Amino acid sequence: MANLNEFERAIKIPLVQSLLRFEDVELTDAETEKLLTNESLEIPEFSEEESLIINNVLNALTYLQSLDISKVKADMDLFIKLNSLLAMDQALFTGSLRNGFCSIPCIGQIPVPAEETVKEEIAKLNSISAAHSSPENNSSDNYKLIASECFCNLARLQPFWDGNKRTALCLCNMELLKHDFDLLIIPKDKYAGFEERLTPFYKKENDDVIGYLARNCFMKQRC
Repeated sequence: MANLNEFERAIKIPLVQSLLRFEDVELTDAETEKLLTNESLEIPEFSEEESLIINNVLNALTYLQSLDISKVKADMDLFIKLNSLLAMDQALFTGSLRNGFCSIPCIGQIPVPAEETVKEEIAKLNSISAAHSSPENNSSDNYKLIASECFCNLARLQPFWDGNKRTALCLCNMELLKHDFDLLIIPKDKYAGFEERLTPFYKKENDDVIGYLARNCFMKQRC
């Protein structure tokens, strides 16, 4: 099998690792590259659930590669399509928004979000380019705050039965890729800080996690 080129390695490996990290699956760079090039892994056998998660992430990545990134628009249809791939066989229903209450440990029940609320959050991504170039902004990195806020808000809404963080992260990075911006990647050494701040955000106690992501969790597309 062909190896990944430098550009593919710089983007695909950290993105896949970040998506798997939400589900407590941790792989080295070498192991991730073997997965991406369809080579077998000489590591302890994955559980059935872990194998399913890995396959779903790889299938979603294959789908994203099939798209013309310059023409992709962040919208509800793409959001739902990504979830149908990332949560396939993990949830009772994929390919549609959640229609009943769900529960998160330490937080409790999460009500069904209004579809319009989800659409409004997704629409914020389409303002990234304008916000980045607007003379009213004091920082050229304003897009990092917008992407971080959108990711966190979509995760808190829990619009799907499963795969909410994975789906939101993929959607945000599609828009970042399109504009050649830094990618939203949560590396291993920043993940504990992210999790620590996410629960208070879910409880609407503070929004510290947004700034934390914007400061610490963006990676250049090219080395």
